[in-house]
Amino acid sequence: MARDKRPYAQIDVGWHMNPKWFQVERSLRDAMPDAMPDALLHALQDAKQLHITSILYSAQARWDGMFPVAAVKSFARSTYEEAVTALFEVGMWINHPGGMAEIRHFLKHQPSSTEMEEASERAKKAANARWENAERNAPSNANRNASGNAEKRREEKSINTRPTDENANAFSRPDVKEIFDYFTDSLKKLGVTRLPGQNATNGTAIRRLLDTDKRTVTQIKAAIDFAHNDPFWKANILSLSKLRAQYEQLRLKAQQQNSSPQQKQNDAAHDRWALARANAAKQRNGGDAA
Repeated sequence: MARDKRPYAQIDVGWHMNPKWFQVERSLRDAMPDAMPDALLHALQDAKQLHITSILYSAQARWDGMFPVAAVKSFARSTYEEAVTALFEVGMWINHPGGMAEIRHFLKHQPSSTEMEEASERAKKAANARWENAERNAPSNANRNASGNAEKRREEKSINTRPTDENANAFSRPDVKEIFDYFTDSLKKLGVTRLPGQNATNGTAIRRLLDTDKRTVTQIKAAIDFAHNDPFWKANILSLSKLRAQYEQLRLKAQQQNSSPQQKQNDAAHDRWALARANAAKQRNGGDAA
């Protein structure tokens, strides 16, 4: 969040509990001996409103604690002249000629006008320096950004379109093509119209399922069947990259469902992943896969 640049005054959190307010109240009681309690309360509120208004007025005008009394009375909507007198009597205000007054210890708590001018000048110089540096560096920054963007585009293009032995030719493999067709046919049965294409991204996802993750075609088809028949997963497995990313979760979920009390004795038979893995092992060992 950007820093608020509006002028402000610092108010002590103990301002309301300042012992001088008890002195102000005593002064008001002496000046208004016949006043009702409500009138005394309103006069004390007037004094507090006058004091806080004078601080804000002087801070905004950068007058180092000086202010015109009549203007502050008008802004504070003061109705009790006794409140003004009480502030002078207890020393919270100091009287000056020409209808002016001074807030006691103003510069002890607030920056002076000189300090504020110096801070403003430093900020201007810093801003000018940033602009000058930006203008000097603009050509090199533009070239650097253009070079970086071009490199990023080349990388993206290489991932999706650059012919490589592994990615571009993935669909020339029968097992990759078989899984791709099976996946898209399953999506069609779900009514999905935006089907995946035979691009490097999808080819890579299938190839890595087979070669990197060591999944068989039967296991991958089993994952597709389970995902697209499950109320939750069928809305979430709409791409081959998502199928690969969520394969383990699909397998574990299927095992969990197959471990219901009615099926505990037949876990191995109902765990299609385990069955497919066993068949693959038999094929490698030259046994009967049927």
